[in-house]
Amino acid sequence: MVTSQIILKKLLEDRNFSNLIEISLDKNQKFETFVGQRRLILIALAYIGKLRSQYNQVNGLIRRLEDSAVYCKMLGGSSRHRQFFELLMSLVQELRVFFTIPKQQLSKITPTPHPNEVVMVFIDFLLQILEEIMHLEQDFIVSSKGSIQILQTELGFLITFLGDAPMRQPTEVEETKNLLKDIKVVINELGSFLYSLFSTRDDKFLVNGRLDLALSDFIQKFELLKSKIKEHCIRVSKLPGSVATKSSVVSLFIVDSFLEDLEDLINHKADRIVGVKDQTIMLYEELTLLRSSLNDIVVVRHLELEELVVPTSDLAYEIEYVINSFPPVWYLTLRIPQLLEKIQLIKMAIQEKKNYSIDAGIPEEAYPRDQVPSQAKEPPIVEDVFVGFQDEKTKIAEQLIRGPLQRQFISIVGMPGLGKTTLAKKLFNDPSIVYHFDKRALCVVSQKYKKKNLLINILASTRHLNRDTIMKMEEETLAEELYKSLKGTRYLIVMDDIWDIQPRDDLEKYFPDDRTGSRILFTTRNKEVCFNSVVNELSFLSEAECWELLQRKVFQTEPCPPELLEIGKQIAIRCHGLPLSVIVIASVLANMQKNERSWKTVAQSLSSHLFDNPNNCFQILKLSYHHLSVHLKPCFLYFGLFKEDEVIPVRTLISLWVAEGFIKKEDNKSSEDAAHVYLMDLINKGLVLVAERRSNGGVKSCIIHDLLHDMCLRIAKEENFMEGIEMGISMYEKDWIISTWSYLSYPRPFGPHVHSHLGRRVLNLSLSWLSFDNISKGIEPLVHLRYLAVPHTLPSTESFHKLECLLVENEEQVEIPEIVLNMANLRHLHFRGGAHFSESCHWRATKDGSFQINNLQSISSLSIHNETDAKVLECAPNLRRLKCNFTSQCPSLRFPNQLESLNISFMSDSGSNFPLNLKKLTLRKFDFSWEKVRMIGRLPNLEVLKLQYGSIKKYLWDTKEGEFQKLKFFELNDVKIASLVLYAEWNPTSNDYPELERLVLRNCYCLLTIPSSLGYISTLQMIEVYGSAKSIAKSAMEILEEQQEMGNEELKVIISH
Repeated sequence: MVTSQIILKKLLEDRNFSNLIEISLDKNQKFETFVGQRRLILIALAYIGKLRSQYNQVNGLIRRLEDSAVYCKMLGGSSRHRQFFELLMSLVQELRVFFTIPKQQLSKITPTPHPNEVVMVFIDFLLQILEEIMHLEQDFIVSSKGSIQILQTELGFLITFLGDAPMRQPTEVEETKNLLKDIKVVINELGSFLYSLFSTRDDKFLVNGRLDLALSDFIQKFELLKSKIKEHCIRVSKLPGSVATKSSVVSLFIVDSFLEDLEDLINHKADRIVGVKDQTIMLYEELTLLRSSLNDIVVVRHLELEELVVPTSDLAYEIEYVINSFPPVWYLTLRIPQLLEKIQLIKMAIQEKKNYSIDAGIPEEAYPRDQVPSQAKEPPIVEDVFVGFQDEKTKIAEQLIRGPLQRQFISIVGMPGLGKTTLAKKLFNDPSIVYHFDKRALCVVSQKYKKKNLLINILASTRHLNRDTIMKMEEETLAEELYKSLKGTRYLIVMDDIWDIQPRDDLEKYFPDDRTGSRILFTTRNKEVCFNSVVNELSFLSEAECWELLQRKVFQTEPCPPELLEIGKQIAIRCHGLPLSVIVIASVLANMQKNERSWKTVAQSLSSHLFDNPNNCFQILKLSYHHLSVHLKPCFLYFGLFKEDEVIPVRTLISLWVAEGFIKKEDNKSSEDAAHVYLMDLINKGLVLVAERRSNGGVKSCIIHDLLHDMCLRIAKEENFMEGIEMGISMYEKDWIISTWSYLSYPRPFGPHVHSHLGRRVLNLSLSWLSFDNISKGIEPLVHLRYLAVPHTLPSTESFHKLECLLVENEEQVEIPEIVLNMANLRHLHFRGGAHFSESCHWRATKDGSFQINNLQSISSLSIHNETDAKVLECAPNLRRLKCNFTSQCPSLRFPNQLESLNISFMSDSGSNFPLNLKKLTLRKFDFSWEKVRMIGRLPNLEVLKLQYGSIKKYLWDTKEGEFQKLKFFELNDVKIASLVLYAEWNPTSNDYPELERLVLRNCYCLLTIPSSLGYISTLQMIEVYGSAKSIAKSAMEILEEQQEMGNEELKVIISH
């Protein structure tokens, strides 16, 4: 909302301003006929904002009125007040046209999936007018409030009905057309009446009883409408129709969530279904039976049954809509039997298809079985198969290391899918290049380029600053800090996926040229971007290289069976030299039976006529999508909701999938674990890429290739999958629009916008510029939210009983009230700016033995002040991950024993003991003795240990038998020795750290060398040294050389100055 709109809103709500206007007018003029009349204009203006701009005269008047409001606010004066009044009265006269149902479409902010939406929005507008009137205290209104409330209920029901299946019939159905016409007549009459109240300047209108008489007449007309609605519902009940978006990509598991909602309604909210409880129970039982009838699809690929997933899901959406709209009992009595009949029809269709499949001998799967694995398998940390560009890699490496001393731009050019990014990343991580440059940074530019984001990403790699600190910097400060961090150093900046010259122009001045041999390497599909740079243009793979890549991806180190050689080569040729196409097809083949019949099916799908243009690889990519199991398709298409080239945190993605209902609920596995299996499946099929790994080798973040992202958008549009993708915007942009729209339009519980989102499960408002208070009322009816991200502060959570994940992007620390911890389904609680428990939480944890936080699995970032905070945590028996900081010298605390991941800041010797189940421990800004380290070493399950920005009171670093027996990852980052000795001695034996895989030393000056005995650990894969003492880097290289001489080619060493 712009400033002038805000000022206009405040002035029309300000009684003192109304008095100033009255003073400036002639005696026979009035600013308002009744107190509060002019506030109704604000509702009309918000409604106009939803309509397409076809009323130029009105829009011009609105702009002039807003400008006049600004002058009145800033300068005042009777003449300006009179001018404001005259403009306002002119606008009131022009607004008459908006009090009938508009004939035009709604704006892009509220897309209209059905013509009824226009009527629904108009009814909502009238409801807003009536609610504002209900707040007024004039006698003529107070005496009519009973009638107004009845009218509000009837209008609210009409919105529900217009969105329900009986009114979602095709517009050519005569019965629907006639009823809609009758509804419009009554609604337009009510609109005209409300305009007369809105615009009246006649005191006769205020006579007691007159308003009530008119409203009673409308109530009678609504009774007549309801009779017609009953007849209509019975007449069209046999016709197809659904409120759900018609999409052939649905998750069968969403039905499970609807069943949970129904069960919750029956068991805990039965007061809402008084009179129809028995019918609702029957609906629950029949939907449960229908869901179980389709279980076969989850186990095997049953194409016949897959056809019935869509109508089943659509019916579930229809049931959810009817039940959750809470229409009057008479309507539920009418609709529930119709829904039960639809369930029976689908069950009959399922049985018929099963019988037909058995009689016809049709196999359960049209192509080899694609079962859900019983447990997640992380993609192995191995070198990517790299075929065809070894010469280019060697040449570009020479350009980076051997070229002239002056700063130089080097480009890798080629069409999408050729492997530009893969080649750039291999160069970036090549040990010889890592060792050559003092500082390195890699960033993704992408088509939607944002300068500040690039500066943040580069500076985060070139300066040892907390990322949150960097993100708070202004753009000018970021640029200055970047320049200073690179000044006088030899640096390498890799800029991936540049689309035009703007990013180069914007950032070049922040890359100093000190004749140190610095390089900027960038990838692009646009050769025009490559001026004044060394150009390296990638070509297509040869047929032989395509076949080599395909073989290595499908068979790894095994040879291709002879019977598959010919058909395999045909498939490789039809990939037209594009590595991405080869990789995607190889993933399809790798998950199929290795026989000629299966491979010929793939070859036929890649008919050569599809590739008259070599750039067209969409059909190849689409084939990999069609080979996905039904449960993976919505998960994959969901990537289209993120921005192109966006690095997606795995935990966030999994939380979103779970919230959307894409994940099957299993008795012996959490939803998060099941979702992790799905993600690993997509990664192993080559459709999703690993962007970053965790310390333990797991996947921390992921990304998909530009072409696959484009494919998600194209298929989503074809299949009508999720409104946000169809609109072509990211989920964050969509939810930002929703928050803005809601604030501007006075969101209503009956509002069609809210109504169309009643079943919404995910809402991300974290990027909204509005405070949550401004938009919270608009989302209160969204009682089915599972995932909610908000800005600034903790929202009121009374409405969100089903919420599973709550993220607050706060800057100042907030208090966690007891009501949040009482939310039965809440599993993940995140506060970016920190939080602390309220006093009521403390009281319950210490005084109430029944206090339990049963489902909470993770919380961050929590401030712990004393023992009572730990008492609260002890009440969370399923807590697995905790990130916290101690605000004072805490006495010994007991953390919950079931914790698996613990991140603590500001810990001292007097701090707590550690839970024995810990697998990951991160300590930041600590100060303790070596005995505390020994205590850590004795943790029996510890796999990851990170010690960062702290000090240890010990100069001898030795390990005793039985310590660190399962440790796989060990990081020392800026750890100091708090004693008179400059360096600590580290004296491990060859039997210590028996499972260590990765050792990371950052800014490490507490050690003189890395003990050579670590090289003899058979599991050790990587030693990384960043910005540490030269003696440490030298010892790391000596370990590498010694191991290579002994034939160990597995160990890798990375050294960065």
